[in-house]
Amino acid sequence: MKSDSKRSLRARMLAKRGAVAADEKSEAEGAVSKYLLELLEETGANRIAAYRALPGEISVDGFWQQAFESGVKVCFPRVLGPGEMEFVDIDSKDDFSAGRFGVLEPTGQANPPEAEVDLVLVPGLAFDLKGYRLGFGGGYYDRALAAIESLRVGVVFDFQILSRVPRESWDVPVHQIISPRKRYLI
Repeated sequence: MKSDSKRSLRARMLAKRGAVAADEKSEAEGAVSKYLLELLEETGANRIAAYRALPGEISVDGFWQQAFESGVKVCFPRVLGPGEMEFVDIDSKDDFSAGRFGVLEPTGQANPPEAEVDLVLVPGLAFDLKGYRLGFGGGYYDRALAAIESLRVGVVFDFQILSRVPRESWDVPVHQIISPRKRYLI
């Protein structure tokens, strides 16, 4: 029953996300970028983990490119195998190729485990106000986030923030959620 409700919620969120008009999406991405740049300034982060958006997701490309140009190290996830990913720093804004799920992934060498990430941006299908995330069900982000103690920030459209999402004991919450209208502190 629980997996049926997760599947149903995933399908609803994907449909709503897919229905967002291009101009509305572009406006949302600009607003999110503004909040993220404020957060970057507040935290003084020297190294951030960003993501390359799936179709329908809020892209954070404008944000990470500005951060990168200002000297902040930027890394991205790369899928290794089922449920496993690593973060890889980029040396150029062009250091990407199509990955396993059609998402652009970094082409460089993996970072050593001791490499510090100050801020991790986390995409999702939905988040609740306790910071829990509904993803696609592969566990990639939960496994990776379990090993990262830095500031975790969910990035979504406003309609993707729910009162509660289904969660499991291994789910790792974010510390903040940024939407086009608001920054939520958890």
